[in-house]
Amino acid sequence: MHRLYQKVDHIRASGYATLDLPSGHPFTHLNGQKFKVIRIDPPDIKSKIWLSIEGKEVEFKLSEVY
Repeated sequence: MHRLYQKVDHIRASGYATLDLPSGHPFTHLNGQKFKVIRIDPPDIKSKIWLSIEGKEVEFKLSEVY
């Protein structure tokens, strides 16, 4: 859980998150790219993060970004 808090703190501090999606995901072609964070849930196993991709808010699981 401590590592999860560190991950969220790092993302909040930078304001950006990098996608790390599994194959077959509709946004897999964007893996490794940084996107601006719109909002982020409090740290938890099933937390969500919303990123701005091409001017749209897109929701991801916290486990799909770094």
